[in-house]
Amino acid sequence: MIFFQLLVVLVSGLLCLSLQCQDEVFTNDLKYTSCEEILTKFPDTPSGYYVLADSAEKVYCDMENKRCGSQGWTRVAYVNMSSEMSKCPGNFNLYKTPISSCGGNKDGGCAVAHFSTHGITYSQVCGRVVGYQVGRPNAFSPYTRRSANLDNMMDGILISHGETREHVWAYVTGFQRMPTKENDNYCPCASNMFNGIVPAFIGNDYYCDSGVDDSPSKGMFYTDPLWIGKGCKPPNFCCSSASLPWFCKTLADPTNDDIEIRNCHNQQNENEDTAVQLIELYVH
Repeated sequence: MIFFQLLVVLVSGLLCLSLQCQDEVFTNDLKYTSCEEILTKFPDTPSGYYVLADSAEKVYCDMENKRCGSQGWTRVAYVNMSSEMSKCPGNFNLYKTPISSCGGNKDGGCAVAHFSTHGITYSQVCGRVVGYQVGRPNAFSPYTRRSANLDNMMDGILISHGETREHVWAYVTGFQRMPTKENDNYCPCASNMFNGIVPAFIGNDYYCDSGVDDSPSKGMFYTDPLWIGKGCKPPNFCCSSASLPWFCKTLADPTNDDIEIRNCHNQQNENEDTAVQLIELYVH
């Protein structure tokens, strides 16, 4: 009888890794530590929700994702405000209209959200963010003009890991797509009129975009999506990356740190903000 019960548990677990159980929880008593480990042991495992050893909740595994040259990614953050059931993460501020989305602090500074990586040791982070320009954000101007204040270094989304906020990626919101004079408010890729400073620790690990061609108005919500690889034209090269809005970052050292996402702007959001509609992050 005991042998028969063990056999049933084993068969149930294997069936839940088949195409017939794509969105069900892996119920085998032997839990795995990551989606990558499941895929290594069961190469035909489909994408779906599984229970990992260090997670009490269902975790989504993307088994087909090849954006970074590998498969078996564990999703650690998913916010999709186009779904009626979604809520803004952390202390992000809810925009109900014209598009349901999540902005920063009303008084300026950074809204913060933390996402568990379920104890997984990872060396790569893959993800995407889609958002909208509100008012008159200034790209890297806050850092250029007040570089000592690292909590107000840019307008947009800053992704990091660990207590020391090791940089992963940034989604930066610039003033306007088509600059008219030299200024530090523009995206560096918008034209040769950018005269600001990109923080050294960010380097090239960022995307920058604007949602309006001409000078924006304070508090106006612009419904042209940011960082999707469309809407800009030469001499603006902010849309030149074929991978937009996705990024893939290989870290200097493996870690099991949780992920922090900050939505920052240095003025009150009746003047400027970045409203995020979609956040999707995976580790491997």
